[in-house]
This record gives sequence, structure tokens and C-alpha cells, in this order.
Amino acid sequence: MRMTSIEQLHFFDDNPQFPNNIFARLQFRGHLQPELMQTAFSQAVARHVWGNSVVRSTGWGWFWHEDPAAQPKFIWSHSSTDHSFPPIDLNRESCCRVVCRATALGTEVTWQVHHAAVDGQGGLQFVRDWLLIYENLLEGRPAQSGLVPLETERLRYRNRLGLFTKRYLSQSWKQPLGLFGAAKFLFRRFATLLDETSDAWPENSLASTFPTIQSFQVDAATIHKLKRQCKHLNIQLNDWLLSSLFRTIRRWRREQGLGNSQECFRIIVPVSIRTADDRWLPAANRASLVQLDRLNIDDTHPCHLAQGIHYELNLIRNWLLDRFFLLGVRLTNLAPGLLRRTVKSNRRRATTMLTNLGKPLLRTGLTTNEAGQIQIGSLILERLELIAPIRQGMPISFAVVEYAGELTMTLHYDQRVVSPEMAAEIQRIYREELEVFA
Repeated sequence: MRMTSIEQLHFFDDNPQFPNNIFARLQFRGHLQPELMQTAFSQAVARHVWGNSVVRSTGWGWFWHEDPAAQPKFIWSHSSTDHSFPPIDLNRESCCRVVCRATALGTEVTWQVHHAAVDGQGGLQFVRDWLLIYENLLEGRPAQSGLVPLETERLRYRNRLGLFTKRYLSQSWKQPLGLFGAAKFLFRRFATLLDETSDAWPENSLASTFPTIQSFQVDAATIHKLKRQCKHLNIQLNDWLLSSLFRTIRRWRREQGLGNSQECFRIIVPVSIRTADDRWLPAANRASLVQLDRLNIDDTHPCHLAQGIHYELNLIRNWLLDRFFLLGVRLTNLAPGLLRRTVKSNRRRATTMLTNLGKPLLRTGLTTNEAGQIQIGSLILERLELIAPIRQGMPISFAVVEYAGELTMTLHYDQRVVSPEMAAEIQRIYREELEVFA
């Protein structure tokens, strides 16, 4: 299959210093059966078809090419320390790999996938199927029991934007606003986490442990209070997470003696463009990106900041302005080599990124216990983490998932420029912003 323009963007936006890989990390209480887990993994890969594909360039463009030798790696590690994940090279190997290792609590499973193949929602769609197949095999049921039938042919239309649907055409007169917004983002200067004059931006190889993360959890009682406050303000929880993140970065920089009260901050927000028909689509990259800029954060009341974000995101969703980024990528890709040159420019794109996948394991068909945790035989999934990419000039990114009533916030940071102490302080401020609101 020919690569879509967004897949090519993620493929080009990859280098050994900043791998364009995403991760899902699952912490189980109890010990899984490695052979059975590997069998379930292989069947899930076959179900979603792209697992044994590599990327090839021809005179007609870039293609996913089936290569029987490029099988996904399933690694069982007996090391109790953090495992380093080498970047995935789509030119010669499968787009995903798995590492399982024993921990003091049970078993940790880390799934690594190249962003060109899937976005976060698509990746966790694969993980859901994988876990259900494992439960089916463990219980002696047919492996495909309870799985939604997938239609491989739909992959040919995975790049569709619905530009000729009645809904989009009715909003088409508003699209010039998207062009105005894009121009504003292109020319506006924004603050990075560290000073732009810093010479610490890495050109060297990855740190010895990749990815480097810190996480914290927000308990169910606090989440309930947060959602109650959000309902009172007529906003969504994600709006407050974004508002708190803007304030967190500003507070941290102020405490470090960096910047001034008038500086602008930019957060990248991935947005799924899946429709109801995509429930039969194998895991794929069906997401766009929007950017939020905020000025004068010190002078804006936190509630007003969150309500402004809510208003802006609603306009983007209702007017379908989230398609504008994908349209821009598609148009750029029409000129030979332009998309690749644009992506390789190493231009700084944002202060940070926040990926919120909501409740990706809410309706899986899997057995759950009283705490809402997935239970497969004697195995209990206690924690789920998503790890988003970092980029040149954007040394931290956040990812959020809600599971078993708790919110897990994962900070992925570049250990070459951000110390563990700096990351911990950013996490502390973020937690404080959330708990004060609750």
C-alpha cells in the first residue's frame, strides 16, 4: 500500500536522536505465560496486517511493503532494571516490538511502535485486541471470540478526510479561519522549556535509557472532584489539563528565573478524526494535530484560561478546522521532496505536547474486577501508561490515560537536557495545579 501523507510525515520525522516512536506500558500483578502472550501477539499482528511490513521507496513514491523476514520482535528480559529501546528503523525491520520483564509486582509489558504506522488510539486498539486474544487462548476459547470483525480493504481509505461530505461542505466557508490560524502559528514566537540561547540542545546519540519517563497518578476521588468542578465551569477535563499544563510550564520557568510574564507558550494537541465507520478499520494513523498558543498566563484567571481553551477547541471540532493540518501536509507532499525537507528542518514546533486518550480500555470485552481493573485468569492489569515522542527543542511531552478510575500522567523527557530533578519538579507543580482545583 502507498503511504499516506501523514504516514510519510511521521516516517520522515524520525532520526536516531529523536525517534518517532510511541509506547504503551502495562504493569501486571502476577506472571503471564510468555509463549501464550507471544502467540496472542502474533495473531493480533496478523489481524492488523501491518506488523510484517517495511517501508520502500519506488519511482512512484513511498510504500508499505510486505516482508516475511521483518517479523515483530517479542523479547523476554530477565533484567529487573529499566530496558533501553533502540529506535525502530522502518527501512529494514517491523514497525513494532515488545519487551516483557519480571518486576517486584509481577510483569511489565512494553509495546513500542513507529508513529508512522499508528497513532495513540490506533495503537491501543491493537493492545485491546491483543489482551482479548490472550484471554481467549488462556480460557480455551477460539482466539477471535468477542473481537470486532475488521475489514482490511478499509485501509485503502484511511487517509480520507470527508472533504466532500455534507457536514464538511457546510463548514467550508469557515476554512479561511484555519489559514489565518496557521499563518499566526507560523510567525508567532513562543517560549521553549529552556532558553532558546541554550547550547544544551543535543546533537549526540540517545541517552543510555530510552525512553526516560516519570509518572504520577490522580486517584478516583480527586478525579471526581475535578470533573465536578469542570461541569460547574461548563468545560471538559481535558480543557483543565491543558490549562494546568500552561500554568505549570509558566510557573516552572518563573521559578528557574527564565523568561518574562509576556511570553507565549505553545502546546501540541493530537486530535482523533475517527468516525463511526472506522470501528471496522484495522489499527492505523487517523489523527490530526492542533496547536494552542497562550500569552500573558500570569494575568489570566485559571478558570478563564480553561474556558478559553474549551471555546477554542469546540470551534476547531465543530468547524472541522482539525482537518486543516492534514490538508497542509497533503498539499506539501504534492511537491517532490518538499515534505521531507520541511520535516527535516529541525524547526522547534512547540513548548510541549499533551496527548489525552481518555479511557482506551473501557469497553474491551475483558473481565474486570470490583476495582475496574482488567483480570485475565490470575493476572491483573494494575497500571497503563502511554509514552509520547519528544522532539528537537521540545524535550518534554505528556500523555494521559484514565484506567480503573485513576488518571495516569506520564512525562517523557530528554535526559540529555532535562535532569530527573527538573522533571520531578515539573510533575510536582502539575500535580499541585490539579489538586488545588479539585
